Amino acid sequence: GGSLTVTIPNSPAYKIVGAGQTGVELIKIKFSATNEDIDLKQIALKLSSVATNTPINLIGRQVTLWDGASQIATAVFPNDDNATSSQIAVGSFRIPRDGSRELTIKGDIAAISNSGPMIQSGDLLIVDYDGANAGLNGNYGTGAASGNTVNGPSGLNGSAAASSQGVR
Repeated sequence: GGSLTVTIPNSPAYKIVGAGQTGVELIKIKFSATNEDIDLKQIALKLSSVATNTPINLIGRQVTLWDGASQIATAVFPNDDNATSSQIAVGSFRIPRDGSRELTIKGDIAAISNSGPMIQSGDLLIVDYDGANAGLNGNYGTGAASGNTVNGPSGLNGSAAASSQGVR
């Protein structure tokens, strides 16, 4: 069967964004496959630096997953700092054997108002790959040839998660 690895080589640089801005690139995640093509089925994400941000920084507590110009899934942070994407359709994000693909995570930044939920600016919003959530309830794919479930890596370069630069 196949295996997956994950890196964050080209994550967008730290930047200042305006409240109410839509389609903000938050992180780019590079998936690489060995031994067979792998269809990515689902990924787990988390908010890092939780002392400086919360899910309310995102409209609907939601981010979207993109393959180039095509949106392929969403992920909602329901009540905490962890999210799992919706199922990705077979073939929508196929990682070639001995190759790699980049997945872009985007979000719409909530507006600021006196009545909330966001009442001030300055939060540092960091969305990261959650390497601590591997398997059917987190990061996994399906081998295109074998049909086997391929768990996403349980860490990233020896750590439980990768880190993006974030937006403020």
